[in-house]
Amino acid sequence: MATIVCPPLYNHSRNYTLIGARSTPTKPFTASDSAENSKGTETVTTSGRKKSRMEVYIDLISDEHNPPQLSRPKKSLDKNQKTTLHQYFARTGPEPVQMKSALSDKSPNVARPRISEVYIDLTLSPPRKRKSVGEDSGSGSEVEKGKKKARTGVTGGKVDENGKAMEKAMTNDDDKAQEHVKRLRKIAEPIWTALPQFEDRAEVEARMQLREFVVRFRPILRLAKTHLDALDEFGTFSRETAKAVTTALLDLIAVDAGAKEKASVKLAMKEVTAASGEPLHIWTALQKLLKSAYDMEITVPTSAVDGRTRKKVHRPEQLVDVLLTLVVLVVQGESVKLELAEGEKEMKQKGKVFSKALKEEEERWQEERAKLVFERPGKLAKGASKQEVEREKAYKAKYAAANKAHKNTLASLNSEYLLSNSASTSRFQPLGRDVDGRTYYILSPYDDAKIPPLPVREGATKWSWFVAVWGRKPESPVTSPEGNGKLESSEGSSKERTLNGDDSDSTLSVSEDDLLDHWYAFTSPQEIRRLAKWTDYVASAAVAGDKPTPQPTDDDLAPATGKEIALLCEKLNGFADYLEWRCKDEDA
Repeated sequence: MATIVCPPLYNHSRNYTLIGARSTPTKPFTASDSAENSKGTETVTTSGRKKSRMEVYIDLISDEHNPPQLSRPKKSLDKNQKTTLHQYFARTGPEPVQMKSALSDKSPNVARPRISEVYIDLTLSPPRKRKSVGEDSGSGSEVEKGKKKARTGVTGGKVDENGKAMEKAMTNDDDKAQEHVKRLRKIAEPIWTALPQFEDRAEVEARMQLREFVVRFRPILRLAKTHLDALDEFGTFSRETAKAVTTALLDLIAVDAGAKEKASVKLAMKEVTAASGEPLHIWTALQKLLKSAYDMEITVPTSAVDGRTRKKVHRPEQLVDVLLTLVVLVVQGESVKLELAEGEKEMKQKGKVFSKALKEEEERWQEERAKLVFERPGKLAKGASKQEVEREKAYKAKYAAANKAHKNTLASLNSEYLLSNSASTSRFQPLGRDVDGRTYYILSPYDDAKIPPLPVREGATKWSWFVAVWGRKPESPVTSPEGNGKLESSEGSSKERTLNGDDSDSTLSVSEDDLLDHWYAFTSPQEIRRLAKWTDYVASAAVAGDKPTPQPTDDDLAPATGKEIALLCEKLNGFADYLEWRCKDEDA
């Protein structure tokens, strides 16, 4: 089999280059065949069969048309490549056609050449693996089976994501290179510890505001440490603590009040002191003060337990609203303004010290790391001795210990900075919101606070020692583009754990109750870090379209942005580091 690629008018006086030769089975030559193929054809006899050796010539060096830089060296065809008729064809054109591998082109593109110039496009098919004589024709190789599974898009009864992605791209006529589709791994959902005894958001936030104000301005309020610790427990509000907080606020109001208001405040302080912590007497004294001196009316708060307005104030918790009214009066005084200005200066100074300490630690670690890298032994060769293996293990352990010490130092610096800032912050606000509208809270710590034991912290009774979340419980775990599709181990991650009760006192069904907003607690550093990771990926899934786009929440707030989510996760991880750092001696 042969194809004449040069026209008859072409002579061989010009410079040609042999670019390939291939032997293919042919018929025995006859006289007419030898006359026709006398040029460029030679008969070879091997093992009783006749083969034809064909030489293909290309005019690569032409004085008129082809520049010298287009000349190519000799190249022989691979013996494993099959020669067919359509692999050699002539094509004309103003520019030389480069050699290319067009494996999908099954039809020969034969063009009528001009006499002036001929260009040849050489298309080669890949070598085929021949089956052995004893190989069963009915059973394919493992490679062919794998290719068949990839084409079907199903492997072992499971959908192959890569196959589906390619099928989707072909359906959409997308010629662009498809990115590799990673296997999905389910993110372990954190344990949502419900707090059924707190059902009203407004009451809990009122307790947070009162506690945060007292902790922030404790230097000028001069409140005893016992009462500061008692404010962390939202489940109770003792009469002693209520009386102490009321007296401290009235004393600070009297310092900044005018002559007329100061007399009314002094009278109210005497009545509160004589009340011996009785809520009704304290309420009456404060109501009289606000009406006479500041022309402010207050009403009896609505109880969240039975939903009806009580005629008498008989519980200390009902004094929280009137105490917040006193806080408004305190904030308007000069004492608080001076304290805020002083706190702002302290925060700037603390920020400089913190930045300097971080820089010094990073420089120290870079020097130590450079020394460790220099001490690293060479790469273990195959068949290394036992001493070399032990030396490699010792080096890895030494490097890991140094790296862990560096991270612990950074965590300690961040925790100390977080603790010191609680006495200088200007205002209290929620930590942030996630993509579904849930609100996160962390109460400010203070240095002389008593560290509760581990069982108390796990019981979620001290609100400054856990992360509080208000919102709906998530519907189901999400997935992450990593891993092999297995759920990360997290005991209780798929169930909600409820404190101080079985599940809930609600009469609603489980599905109906999950649609309502509740308070949830995350007490351990591990769960807080898992919460941060889960929150970050839920937002990423919403952006990628794996979950519905979040809608505005009931409070008419727009969904959180990416920067807000990132800042929220950073603060959650920082608080987890703080809990570990603060409680390391208690839990040792």
